[in-house]
Amino acid sequence: MRFLKAAAAAFLFMLALVGTLQAQSNSEVTGTVADPNGGAVAGASVKLVNQATKIEAETNTNQSGSFAFVNLKPASYVLFVEARGFKRAQTPSFNVGVTEAVTQNVALVVGEVAEVVEVVAGAEMVQRTSTDLGTVTVNSSATAIAAGVGKISNLAQGTTPRQIQFGIKLNY
Repeated sequence: MRFLKAAAAAFLFMLALVGTLQAQSNSEVTGTVADPNGGAVAGASVKLVNQATKIEAETNTNQSGSFAFVNLKPASYVLFVEARGFKRAQTPSFNVGVTEAVTQNVALVVGEVAEVVEVVAGAEMVQRTSTDLGTVTVNSSATAIAAGVGKISNLAQGTTPRQIQFGIKLNY
């Protein structure tokens, strides 16, 4: 009987541990803050805002002008950067996926902090900081993919199934 109670307690502990581990995320946002000449801006205030929850995280750049936010949940975020003698900068909204490392570099413009400059820089299309893969799949996307199975010709209009076979055009 004692063995069963101990086994049940160990099982419940393991279930709780698995739930905790699944809730963690190792996504991150990193970048550098530079002046108009490309020099590092040390001590700049960097604020990361989750667009869905409005939860904010703040840090300051180091001597190299670098900053990092770690253990982020997958979501849409915006960065705000302020430094003395520069206009306040804001990035466009960007997405952070599961186990994704996103780089957002910000170039500040000389001016008063009361002025806001929106940084229009695209996120990297190729992730160079990690070999991990992760994705968030929306249910409607999975349904659309499943509905299109067997209809390869739908992927490239105006082509025949013979032309689309493993990405090789076959002329026979």
